[in-house]
Amino acid sequence: MSRKMYRMSRLLYAYFLAICLVCVAQTQTNEVTDLSLDDLLSLEVVSATRASVTLRESPVPVSVLTAAEIAQSGAQDIPELLSSLAAVDILALGASQTEVSIRGKGVTFNRRLLVLIDGHSEYIDVFGVTLWHALPVTLDDIERIEVIRGPASSVYGANAFAGVVNIITKKAKAPGAEVRLSSGNNTQLAGHLRAHWLNDNMSLIVSGGAENVDSLETRVEYPGFNRIPTSYNFVDDEQSKEVNRITVSLEVHKTNALTFSAQTGVTDGTLELFPQPGLPREDWDITRRFLKAGLDFSMRPGHELSVQFHLSQFKYRTPLVPSTADVLSAVDPGNRFYPSLDDAVPFEGNSDIGSLTLVWTGLNQSTSVNWVAGLEYRKIDNKGGLVLDSDKEITSIFANSTWKANQALSLSAGLRVDDDSITQQDFGYNASLIWLANPDTDLRMTARRAFRAPSLFELFSEIDLNVPRQNHRVRFRGNPSLENETINTVDLTFVRRFGARSQIEAEYYYETYSELIGNPDSGRLTDIEFDPTNNLFTTTTSFENLSNAYSRGLQISWRFFVGAGHQIHANVHGMSPSGLNDLSGETFFTPRFKSNAGWTWQHISGFQSHLEFHYTDRTDPNEFTSGDIASEGPNFTRDNQQDYTTFSLRLAKSLDIKQGLDVFVHVRNLFDERYVAYYEFDSVLSAAGEEQGREIVGGLIWRF
Repeated sequence: MSRKMYRMSRLLYAYFLAICLVCVAQTQTNEVTDLSLDDLLSLEVVSATRASVTLRESPVPVSVLTAAEIAQSGAQDIPELLSSLAAVDILALGASQTEVSIRGKGVTFNRRLLVLIDGHSEYIDVFGVTLWHALPVTLDDIERIEVIRGPASSVYGANAFAGVVNIITKKAKAPGAEVRLSSGNNTQLAGHLRAHWLNDNMSLIVSGGAENVDSLETRVEYPGFNRIPTSYNFVDDEQSKEVNRITVSLEVHKTNALTFSAQTGVTDGTLELFPQPGLPREDWDITRRFLKAGLDFSMRPGHELSVQFHLSQFKYRTPLVPSTADVLSAVDPGNRFYPSLDDAVPFEGNSDIGSLTLVWTGLNQSTSVNWVAGLEYRKIDNKGGLVLDSDKEITSIFANSTWKANQALSLSAGLRVDDDSITQQDFGYNASLIWLANPDTDLRMTARRAFRAPSLFELFSEIDLNVPRQNHRVRFRGNPSLENETINTVDLTFVRRFGARSQIEAEYYYETYSELIGNPDSGRLTDIEFDPTNNLFTTTTSFENLSNAYSRGLQISWRFFVGAGHQIHANVHGMSPSGLNDLSGETFFTPRFKSNAGWTWQHISGFQSHLEFHYTDRTDPNEFTSGDIASEGPNFTRDNQQDYTTFSLRLAKSLDIKQGLDVFVHVRNLFDERYVAYYEFDSVLSAAGEEQGREIVGGLIWRF
């Protein structure tokens, strides 16, 4: 055994021994952790059907992270929190950019996951991505997170391809406020204030904060041509992320049957992003504004009508890549091969998105049938930037119902049809059977279809790049003739409980993908020109539907409630894709094996402790040499990819000097100073990697 492994095992042994000794004397705990297994099964979720249903009777597989679990986790952001779930994969690309995927479909600038906040889409249609670090909420604003494992177009339409993450925010339950302040290495500074007022029929919430990370700890490295070292940026800029946000929420209960809600907010700041391996990381100045309003009306017992309006604006400004003059004048000779722009004027774009949704939910007591039916209209209007002026409209109709044959057996079916002004009509469906064999055994079988509509960038982009000293120019062009990507999935989920404290869940799935579209440089060359007067090559490339693939996987999750304030969870996820990486220019990060484990404990003294373990395996190398593709494949071979293991520890203590005042410290990557979370090879760049360092963050939370 290595010295590092020996030291790690000794530390873990001491930690767990201390927990066990103190638990012997434990008699009570803070109510934040008092969530029994029965409570969890009875928890109502809304993401599966757009209507409330218990987690146990959800027609599709759903994972839930509660407010208590969020508070205990010590996570600093939503992606880190989601990483504890078996089917969720996290690709860390720096302080400003994290990609989240479900069931191994992780790519840079992931376009196959739908993210919602209180049911409203946060999907940025112009690029087809979610900027996680620019969402208008922080962890302190969240009541729970519901994650649909697998396709959900039958409910949410286009882009609910790999799954859905629905973030449910907190309601005002009592007057008060909460302040969080934290700091850490890499000059991580964050502050958040949340205040709420309410009277008999109205509540008001104001939430705001700021984050700043100055760091050179995480970086992308490109040895590049002839393995010449290059830097990720031409100027050493220590500021990696700066985000400010404020949100105001109002809810009015006019009568017991009528509720009006409204929310508005803005998020702005600077994120360092890189859209593709091979491009330097550049600043993106972004601003997001939104306004949403809703009216919920209970017509009669068991019947409710909901009208939701959502308007948002996304503005950005970025140089995308350096200018040709900067590349040619770079001191570092490796920089001279970067793609560049003739004109140094940044791209500035503005995208306006509006939607109107009508949902009717009902229950027929005599036939034991629940149903949800609705209409939705969505319009996207884009002006300038990296995409030509363009817009599109989507009109949708959807319905799903559940028939409870008896106390043990229920059948569910759902269908949604989207009429897209560009890609025309497409549909998603869901059909499931749930058998509650006995109070401790559940079985669910599900068949689903979903689709992803191409983003406006894939349809209408128009960018001309120059590669100096290679006498090469590249024209990137969108393709308005692209077809939707589709996915078909079959799931089998088995749940077994052992008394009131322990539960095991096993899930097998098989997925097939059609008409997959790659990243910006994944299209086929449509035109090649050569000018002999200056030996200049000009190539034109556009997006195309290039690949079909399939994947199968198995996940097993275990949860054990040791006692009040004390629980353990563990899960493993393995998958075996085929052909997923036959797509030129696109690398799907599909860990062959992933495992997580966590131990949460809270003592009567107000001391809290949470230890989290993560292991992520490499992508199967056969994925890059399969089928009729050449020996090295059309894609990154990733010969030097790495698996990695991380431990995170959070300690918190309630202080006696002031009621509601807690202090905490969170250490991520406890035992290893560095690890490589993202690494890939190709014949041109030679290597691209993302190295993560240890992060230590401490602060205080004051609730008053």
